[in-house]
Amino acid sequence: MRGVAFYLRLMAKSKTISWPLAPAPESKDHFTLKSQYDLFIGGKWVKPKSGNYFDTINPANEQKIARIAEANQPTWTPP
Repeated sequence: MRGVAFYLRLMAKSKTISWPLAPAPESKDHFTLKSQYDLFIGGKWVKPKSGNYFDTINPANEQKIARIAEANQPTWTPP
């Protein structure tokens, strides 16, 4: 088994480094978001009893991502 030093020397000789890159975390081309999300309770999407939603903000650019249901009152009672 070859160590890291071997691969670093090999890359230094070739002067070309090829890195397989994943999509940037801030790019939106590899997923889709809805504009609003309800609560996932008991295996179902449920609107909050309060009717309140709040905005979730992207900290990188301070833009609104989506509206999220506020879970502050009992919405579902287990059987």
